[in-house]
Amino acid sequence: MSAGKMTAGRPGDRGPVQGFFVTGTGTDVGKTAFTAALLRALRGRGVAAQALKPVQTGVRPEQLATSALADGVAYARAVADLPPLSPEPAATLHCFCLPASPHLAAGEEGQRLTVSGLAEDVRAHWQETEASLLLVEGAGGMAVPINEEEDTLDFMAALDLPVLLVGSNCLGALNHVLLSLQALRLKGLRPAAVILMAPEEPEGLSAGERHDRERVLADNPEFLRRRLAAWGEDAPVVVLPRVARLDAAGWQELADACAVLLPALARHVPSLTGQAAAVGNEEPLPLRDRRILWHPYTSVVDPLPVFAAARSHHNRIVLDDGRELVDGMSSWWTA
Repeated sequence: MSAGKMTAGRPGDRGPVQGFFVTGTGTDVGKTAFTAALLRALRGRGVAAQALKPVQTGVRPEQLATSALADGVAYARAVADLPPLSPEPAATLHCFCLPASPHLAAGEEGQRLTVSGLAEDVRAHWQETEASLLLVEGAGGMAVPINEEEDTLDFMAALDLPVLLVGSNCLGALNHVLLSLQALRLKGLRPAAVILMAPEEPEGLSAGERHDRERVLADNPEFLRRRLAAWGEDAPVVVLPRVARLDAAGWQELADACAVLLPALARHVPSLTGQAAAVGNEEPLPLRDRRILWHPYTSVVDPLPVFAAARSHHNRIVLDDGRELVDGMSSWWTA
């Protein structure tokens, strides 16, 4: 098989996908290493997490389980020494040989990816897998094209998962991370956490240059925390260390650093703290709304139906069931 879908699922009744979308401020910032380390932190605590790569490029399909270029191999290696846990730690949905963006790699093999198709593939995989949550890793950064009209940010919006934004802790990190956060905000998406990966130590620095570099690296996470707080975001900012070797000890060091994120991530995926049942017992919002509110211009006796909204972006309102509405009255109190 030269390209195409690697796994398939049948529709089921597990409900919406539970998990996180891992994206980066660019290519090669370390999001695969972070995804693998977080996977180890979760599975090491008995959480049946799975890392999912919707589109893998630069690898032949028959080499998905062996090539060092395959993200799934990194996921599997990160947990190789842990006690076995179902399901498999990694899954890939589409694979293309050309090491390029999804639209170009797929087009090289006569295929065209779409956001709706990829989102449906992820949902079908969720119904099929035994995983309790998915770590969905995108390809490159958020503006990487899926096809001529759609990009990864559109894919993220279609899945509507909490976002884990990964960047490199370096000179220029503030610009890259803040631009990425602004793009998320414009799309109606919120970060669950910001992760800065420690860069490689340059050689030949003088004592003064090393001091200046350390000041920059220390200020980056502090500045981002202040900016996120000013925006009303409670996403933590975590710096992951650079390890000498990605062996079992190295992966564990990264996993331990990821562990500080788990309480914050549990706010987005309640099953991480066993709160899923309690959430499921809450009164549905439309029923509670009808019981306690009287909306303007509606009958008290026979009110118009109301719908629960999950989020909004630009002039769109996204409902809990995934339907997307155009806010045609973007004025008065309804915008």
